[in-house]
Amino acid sequence: MVFRRDGVAVIALTYGPSTDWVRNVQAAGRCELTIGGRSTWWIDPQLVHTTDVADRLPAIVRLALRLISTDDFLALRAVV
Repeated sequence: MVFRRDGVAVIALTYGPSTDWVRNVQAAGRCELTIGGRSTWWIDPQLVHTTDVADRLPAIVRLALRLISTDDFLALRAVV
């Protein structure tokens, strides 16, 4: 689940922050996301929690993520 607004992408970490792909993005400091067939580069990965990104998520998504105990997110800035 990726949510984008104002040059920031927030990815729900439904499998937690210790997965290989999250660690790889953190180590590289950047990643390429393909959404809707369009690829874009993102930098400055930061682990954040629900309270830090709640305003970026639709209410129904916040509820669903709470039900599956997902509190961690990866935030990235768009490369301009």
